Amino acid sequence: MKHDLYKCVLQFYRALGIDIIFDSMDSLGASSGVSSKRKEVSLLNNISASCNHQYNNSKISNNSYKVKNNDINKHNNIDNEDIDNEELSINNTISNSTDIINYRNVDRSTYNKEFVSNNARTGKCNDINHFNNSTLNNANVMNNSLHNIINQCDNNPLLRQLLVDIDNIDCIIKHTARNTVVFDGNINSEVMIIGEAPGQEEDIQGKPFVGQSGMLLNNMLRSIGLSRENVIISNIVFWRPPFNRTPSTDEISLCLPYVQRLIEIIMPKVLLLLGAVSNHALLNTMAPMSRLRGSVNNVSGIKAVSTYHPAYLLRSSTQKKYAFHDFLLLKHIIEGEI
Repeated sequence: MKHDLYKCVLQFYRALGIDIIFDSMDSLGASSGVSSKRKEVSLLNNISASCNHQYNNSKISNNSYKVKNNDINKHNNIDNEDIDNEELSINNTISNSTDIINYRNVDRSTYNKEFVSNNARTGKCNDINHFNNSTLNNANVMNNSLHNIINQCDNNPLLRQLLVDIDNIDCIIKHTARNTVVFDGNINSEVMIIGEAPGQEEDIQGKPFVGQSGMLLNNMLRSIGLSRENVIISNIVFWRPPFNRTPSTDEISLCLPYVQRLIEIIMPKVLLLLGAVSNHALLNTMAPMSRLRGSVNNVSGIKAVSTYHPAYLLRSSTQKKYAFHDFLLLKHIIEGEI
């Protein structure tokens, strides 16, 4: 019976995950003539001591587990804070960019101060010097590049009036740009090139296509016997969008009538439309460039050749061969072969 009782006790503790380590019942005083009562007491004491030992070890293990968990949780909290900070930074960037577009119903002076403050605080704008108070406060003052062009158009009153009208356009990106970039080149040219919008270098110099994409355009023109001096170059939008983003629909719609008037005044023999923005705006289509290029279209009775924007070609050099064919098509039109 006692054997059965001890076995039940052992099975009970082992079921709880506690291993009992002691001498066998037969060895507990068996050779020394210890009474069965003392054997029972000794065995139970051994079980109790072993249980206490197991319990203490378990308690230490649990404490270690808690410490380890605390370290893990602390590490996770740090990671979560990093993630939250990164998401906050991304959201601030998106918020700043969204503020640029959603400017309607916002007081302009308040918007300008907040725009400069936000970008100066986050440091997200690489050319933050463009967005200073003097530029914003003098946004309605005629900039030097446009002023110089207007002075050169005394013999062309229609073009002069157009430039004055362009200077009077009220557009939010005008207040964040350094220059109004209308056109560059020969106003008597047979070839008129229209791109998308000024970039950083164009905004600084006040001329279209003077950055890396402009260098590529110059080389492509040279390949068919042309140069900047015997063409006229313009854009669909006259001001650089912040962060070189794609012009919005409202900005394009605001500038498009003036671009169309410029085409009517220049009356070129052929138009070269660079990129999706100019093609979609002037051809009134949303077809992809892969379908528009390689064919001759029509803009107000003027032949128009569509091709990729030089900035796109800088990123996708495999498309340069197709653009070269488009320039050859332009050359054939100029020479009267088409």
